[in-house]
Amino acid sequence: MIGRALVLPFVFVAVASDHGPEHPGTKTASHQAVASISGVVYDSLVANGPLTGAEVMVEGTDLLALTDKAGRFRIDAVPAGKAVLRFYHLTLDSLGFGAAPATIAVPDSGSVAVRLATPSPSTLHSRLCPAPQSQSTGVLLGRVRDVDNNAPLPNAAVSVSWAEWNVGAGGLTRTERRGSAITDANGAYIMCGVPADVPVVARAVAADHVTGLVEIDLGQRPFGVKDLAVSTHDAGAMAAELARLDSVVSRGDSTSTTGTARLAGTVRGPDGRLLDQAQVALYGFPVSVRTNSDASYALAAMPAGSQTIEVRAVGFSPKRLTVALRTGERRTLDVTLDKAAQTLSSVNIVGRGTSMDRTGYESRRKAGIGQFITEEEIRRRGVFDTEQALSNILGARVIWDGHENVVRFTRPSGSGRSGGTFSTLCAPAYWVDGIPMPPPVPGFPEDVNTFVKPRDIRGIEVYTSPSQAPAQYRQPAMDCGVVMIWTKAQRPKELKQPSR
Repeated sequence: MIGRALVLPFVFVAVASDHGPEHPGTKTASHQAVASISGVVYDSLVANGPLTGAEVMVEGTDLLALTDKAGRFRIDAVPAGKAVLRFYHLTLDSLGFGAAPATIAVPDSGSVAVRLATPSPSTLHSRLCPAPQSQSTGVLLGRVRDVDNNAPLPNAAVSVSWAEWNVGAGGLTRTERRGSAITDANGAYIMCGVPADVPVVARAVAADHVTGLVEIDLGQRPFGVKDLAVSTHDAGAMAAELARLDSVVSRGDSTSTTGTARLAGTVRGPDGRLLDQAQVALYGFPVSVRTNSDASYALAAMPAGSQTIEVRAVGFSPKRLTVALRTGERRTLDVTLDKAAQTLSSVNIVGRGTSMDRTGYESRRKAGIGQFITEEEIRRRGVFDTEQALSNILGARVIWDGHENVVRFTRPSGSGRSGGTFSTLCAPAYWVDGIPMPPPVPGFPEDVNTFVKPRDIRGIEVYTSPSQAPAQYRQPAMDCGVVMIWTKAQRPKELKQPSR
């Protein structure tokens, strides 16, 4: 077994025994008496249930048993007296920790029932991260391995990132947070301080090769496990290739990946209906396709290793699936969007006035400076997201930046040798009801729909150049256009009269 540097106590409970404990002076031949031990092994860390395939052994003997699907085991012919039980499991051992032994009293005959368990997540958290930690954080651990031969990758760098939002005098501010860890000789890593209340995005780097972005959600638990796989032979998975793609995307140019793997399949609804025009994207890379009339898709030239695809279709919840692709692998993956998207309450920011006249929207629209979208036009066009409104109605450019669809404006960047000018794409600044939204942070969602839904919009005004925007909506660092969104006033909830 490997990775037993960290030994943690497990819980031992004697449930029942056919005989009581030995009485002093009556065991002159106790070494000849034998009994059986039966029980169950429970794992609250990885399996979060009965542990299948665990090896339970009596220390100092060749007696052992494997747990079944229900985590149960039985060991016969155990000598009477004190017996030391240990259990091992490949997953637990490979993560760098195992369970401490448990000592039980074995009767002269009959059987004794026991329950063995791994430590609780909170216990493990406190042992792995002894320094004071926030109650909203957990510990993340796992292995980084070579996707082609399953060998552990020591000295691999694992990083996670997430965003923290705060409300201050200047409006909402977003701060990028990061965590990192290095794998040991067994390819295992331990990372403390990972938020347990929001998803994080992880990536591993080993031998100058990288994985795709993998989303991890501890789900309010103080402990989580995530293994990552790296292809050390796929040139399309090299860190230098990822840097090239990021540079190309930041300029707004189109590009393609150069990996050796391929993923193909179909997208269906929960009733089995074929979904055409569903978007299938490679999360973390500027690659996306849409399903054909037969609901089929194909993502070619994918970098091998751990990759995440994100599938979206109108009327359904987005779904993200993580796969570990071997170098040169051709895999079929059919996706079912298993539930219709639920309508969530939008985050409404209270503005400075209760009517459009007070916002200055109408006067600016009549002056003819900028571009404007009215509530009636959004309703008439049947727009289902704010990005679509900016694209279909105003003609703004919506591109896939490797993470999601984002809105970009075109701005002049300089002159070429022949004297002609060239342009690049830039990210506009957003204001919602007169409050500035935080600027985009690389690697984090920039979905305009996070701010407001089309059904809640009273009007949008767009200024493709900062100089066109009203003075009060310009900022010193602004170097692109401005999008100003005005929302509908919230209707007060009707109070129910108490029953008499």
